[in-house]
Amino acid sequence: MADIQVTYLRDIVNVLSVTNVVGSDPRTLDVRGPDFSSVVKVEVNEIEAPSYVVMSKTRLLVQVPDSMQNELIRSVNVLSSRMTATDRSQVYFELTDRPQKVTGIQKLVQTFLLFLMRTPGSDAWAPNTGGGVQRLVGSNFSKNATGGITAAFTLAVSRVRTQIISRQARDSRLNTDEKLAAANVLSAIFSAQQTALLARVELISQSGKRAIVGVNL
Repeated sequence: MADIQVTYLRDIVNVLSVTNVVGSDPRTLDVRGPDFSSVVKVEVNEIEAPSYVVMSKTRLLVQVPDSMQNELIRSVNVLSSRMTATDRSQVYFELTDRPQKVTGIQKLVQTFLLFLMRTPGSDAWAPNTGGGVQRLVGSNFSKNATGGITAAFTLAVSRVRTQIISRQARDSRLNTDEKLAAANVLSAIFSAQQTALLARVELISQSGKRAIVGVNL
């Protein structure tokens, strides 16, 4: 059975300036940047904007979410459909009404993330697999023990790397772009204020292709 794509890498586009459009109702932001030609989503203070209009390659008009009409704008993330798998890429789990087959380095990224999220024991066919990081973030850690979460995340990545390499060694159907050679944690920070783990993981395939993905939990 073909693997269906459920993870998507979205590049975060550089934003050069954000200003309020004077007199706009609802509140609208004038966003400037180098290239908005492939925008698929805009987030204001990490909440999806209800609408946006691409005025030109370098200019966006973005409607502020209703809940933030009178709030300070702390961040504007503009997400592109272009997938470069660099340190500006962010992973999104999405189900669409037009499922597509996933192949190549994107298939490797998806395989790794699904293993990383899986709770050990939840798969009847492979009960000893899974990184269990969702359960990890849901655990009760004090503000002084945040280092324990990042250390546990690093260990989970190491376990999943071993699990995937072992399983893929027996699968002759995969090409070298889809087989894992290495997985390295580039950064992992637990924000007690946001109750979120912010991490960057580098994946290297057996063909030598490299993907860097952001994992926010």
